[in-house]
Amino acid sequence: MKRDGLTELEIRVLEASRKSDFGDCFIEPSWSFSVCDASGLNEKVYRGVVSSLVKKGLVVIQDDEGKGRFRDMVFILTENGKKLWDNIQ
Repeated sequence: MKRDGLTELEIRVLEASRKSDFGDCFIEPSWSFSVCDASGLNEKVYRGVVSSLVKKGLVVIQDDEGKGRFRDMVFILTENGKKLWDNIQ
C-alpha cells in the first residue's frame, strides 16, 4: 500500500527518523545508523529505501566525517520531507 507516493518501507524509515536514539529528525538531523536501527531494517534494505527517499527530495544524507560509511552519515529530513510527513499523518 502506498500513501502519497510512499512505499510502506519509506514510511517505516520516516517514522524511525522521528524516534531514533539521537532524537527527532523534525527537530535536528540524526545519525543514519540510529535511524536504521530504529527502523528495524537490515542495512542493505535501509540503504535502498533511503536512496529512494533522497531521489524524491525528502531526505539528504551527509557525510560530515568524510568516512564514506553509510551508517556513519547524517540523516537530514528536508522541508519537503517534513511537509509530506505532516500531510500523511
